[in-house]
Amino acid sequence: MTNETTALYIAKALAAEGCTTAGIAGVLGNLEAESGVVPCRMQGDFGGPDYQKSLAYASRAMTGAVSAETWAKDAIGFGLAQWTYWTRKLELLSDAKNAGQFVGDVRIQTSFLIKELKRDYAGVWALLTNPDATVSLCSNAMLLKYERPADMSEGAQRQRCNLSVAWFNWLQNLTGDEDIPAQSVAKTSAQTAQSAGTAETAGLHLRTIQKGLNWEEVWLLEALLKLRGYNVLHDGMFSEGLAAKVKEFQKDAGLTDDGIVGPNTWKALGVMT
Repeated sequence: MTNETTALYIAKALAAEGCTTAGIAGVLGNLEAESGVVPCRMQGDFGGPDYQKSLAYASRAMTGAVSAETWAKDAIGFGLAQWTYWTRKLELLSDAKNAGQFVGDVRIQTSFLIKELKRDYAGVWALLTNPDATVSLCSNAMLLKYERPADMSEGAQRQRCNLSVAWFNWLQNLTGDEDIPAQSVAKTSAQTAQSAGTAETAGLHLRTIQKGLNWEEVWLLEALLKLRGYNVLHDGMFSEGLAAKVKEFQKDAGLTDDGIVGPNTWKALGVMT
């Protein structure tokens, strides 16, 4: 099993919407098969845990270095569910920009996943929230109706069901503040965010960056500053000008304005690290 902290965020969000433990497990088993439960992961990128290729891919779409339509139509799967069809990717990117969040963040992707299931896959959603539905039924519904990958054979169904059962057992063994009840009780979105949206719930593995670097994280930094109204140049280089904008943002956010983008600044920018 992979990325348990990210899975916990997803599980609590699904539970808040009325999904059962079996339903949550069916979702997580499929997400593990698709992406390893890694939100910022593009198809074919096996460079974990940082997935720098995927980070650059998503960040360029956020900054506009690649147009939204070009990014959406490149037939490359992206995200927790490896969304590939262009209208779905385009909507995900639009939702992220409208929310002021990074398209590779677990929060916007979880919100998008739930929105799609409830709006476009009512039959699947009905199973995920049905207390009588088994793990295998929920897993197969996600595979055959929602994900619909090239391989939907009996072998693929067994493989995903086995992953889902493993997540079901994990969910059953959670204790204390992490507990997901067997029959979920709906909460408000605000309560969900308060209980699940903590710094300990990892979404991305981001390095600390500062002036002089041209790592992939710089593209993300530029996109997030732009979303918040700071006028930055999208060139992927941590220049003196970008450092000045970082200091301006840090001062506005009540942080030490040293121009160094570490965990506190990433968090203030709205990225779960």
